Amino acid sequence: MNRTKADSADKQVAAGQSAAPPAPDVLTRIEPASIAADSHRGLVRRNNEDSFFYALNPDGSRLIAAVADGIGGNENGEIASSLVCKMLLMRWRALLASGGPATSRDAAAFLKRSILAINSDLFKINDSGAPSKPMGTTLAVMMTGEDWMVSAHCGDSRLYRLREGNLALLTNDHSLVNEMIRNGELTEEDAKNHPYAHVITRSVGPMKNPDPEISIRDRLPGDRYLLCSDGLTLHVGEDQLRRVLLDAFEPSQVVKKLMRLVLQSGARDNTTIVSVFA
Repeated sequence: MNRTKADSADKQVAAGQSAAPPAPDVLTRIEPASIAADSHRGLVRRNNEDSFFYALNPDGSRLIAAVADGIGGNENGEIASSLVCKMLLMRWRALLASGGPATSRDAAAFLKRSILAINSDLFKINDSGAPSKPMGTTLAVMMTGEDWMVSAHCGDSRLYRLREGNLALLTNDHSLVNEMIRNGELTEEDAKNHPYAHVITRSVGPMKNPDPEISIRDRLPGDRYLLCSDGLTLHVGEDQLRRVLLDAFEPSQVVKKLMRLVLQSGARDNTTIVSVFA
C-alpha cells in the first residue's frame, strides 16, 4: 500500500467511517518478515553439507523455499546441495519472468520438470567420474500462491504444516528405515539410532530418475510451515515442534528456539530450518 492510500484509509477511520476490508489476495501475500531460516554444522560433523534458500516475488504473492541435505561425503554433498538450490532458484526466477506460475498445477509441473532437469545435470557429472564419490542431495521444496501450496521432495528432508493448532507432516521420508517402520520391522524411536538411519532411497544426483514426490494442497491464512533437514528431527520430536510453532510470535523465534533445542541435545548432524508464517 502506498502512502497516499494509507493516508486516505486513516482519514476514513478518523472520521468514524469503516475502512474497506482488504482484498482476499492481500490476506494471503507473504511479507519478508514472515520467513526465517538458519543452518548449523552441529557439534560433531566437520562440514555443513546442508543448503537452503527462499525467495518472494515483489508483491509477496509467490514464494519458494527449499532445504537440501547433501550426501556422499568428501564435501561432495555440500557441492550437490548448493548446486541444487542455486539451479532451482535460477529456474524459479526465469518462471516469474515468464509470468508464472499462475496455478497450482503450473507450480507442480515446474517443480517436477526442474528437479528432473537438475538431477540429469548432476547425474551426468557423476557419470563422468569427475567427483571422487557420487554426489547427491535430498531436497524438500514448497511453493505458494493465493490459496495453494505445492511441495516436492526426494529423500528425508521434511515439510510440516501447523494449522489450527494441529501439526501435520506433509512429506513421506524416502529412507530405508521409514520403509522398515511402515513394514512393522522397526519403531520410530529405534530408527533414530539404527545403523542405516541415513540410507535414503531417493535423492537428487546419484540416480537416473529420482521420482520426486509432488503434492498439491490448499493454503489458508494463518498456516505455519516448517522445512527442515533430518538434523532437526533427530533431536526434536513432533510434540516439541508443534509447541514451538504454536507459541511463536514470528518465524525467527521458531528457528532460534528449535536450533537451541538441537544444540542442547548434542547436534549430532547438520541442521537446517526454514520457517514460514503464511
